[in-house]
Amino acid sequence: MTSHVSPRTLLRVSLRTTFFARTLRSIAVLAALVMLAATTSGCPRRRNPWLFDAGPEGDGGGDDSDRDGLCDEHERSRGLRIDDPDTDADGYSDLTEVSLGHNPLSRTSPNADRVIFLRETATGTARATVSIAVEGSGETFSGSFTPAAQVVPDDVDADAYFAGAGPVGAEPMANVFELDEATQSFIGVRGRTLLIYEVRFQFSGEARECMRAYPFQYTVKRDDGVVVATERLTLVVVPGSGRLEDEVWCPVSPCL
Repeated sequence: MTSHVSPRTLLRVSLRTTFFARTLRSIAVLAALVMLAATTSGCPRRRNPWLFDAGPEGDGGGDDSDRDGLCDEHERSRGLRIDDPDTDADGYSDLTEVSLGHNPLSRTSPNADRVIFLRETATGTARATVSIAVEGSGETFSGSFTPAAQVVPDDVDADAYFAGAGPVGAEPMANVFELDEATQSFIGVRGRTLLIYEVRFQFSGEARECMRAYPFQYTVKRDDGVVVATERLTLVVVPGSGRLEDEVWCPVSPCL
């Protein structure tokens, strides 16, 4: 015997199914919002890194047990130690590596030749070399310095210590017609040539007696506006005396 279901019954079933599906989706969204609020409430927005109020010793959750600027839960989610501000023992705090996009679990990150150290003394200077290989047919290649965006808020960036940049040489030099320091340019480049620029820094301003990092980039463009290369580097400002390995990084509070 064949059973028949009326169209009206099918419609009621369909409406109920749709209603329950929408209800389940609403519950799932609400649950996700509650979990998000619970996991972020312990990590409020951060102030300037040298305004440090350690508060009580951390014990998990929204606390910062090792006082490196990263909340304990954040560090656990990345596989970092909550009792050591430098998990991979490479000299860079976990916060510094995370904020600059480096790997806080690798001692080879950041790359040593991409980090420049500047002592915070009246005579403190530093230089970064940027080498770019190009293929020219008489064009001009010009460089430009730009401070990069910072995750850790600060009153200053790399531009506060920038003291100039420009071309310093080429390999082979015979492939270049002229160097122009004022426009940071190699003029009349022909053939395969390695262009060498230098970026200079001079310390000025307030000495904070702790290390902090400022990312920056140096971009080289052809005279038709085409970007040939962009090199991303980090300027690290360190206290004026003592061994580098003995210095501490400026802490952050509240934690990230």
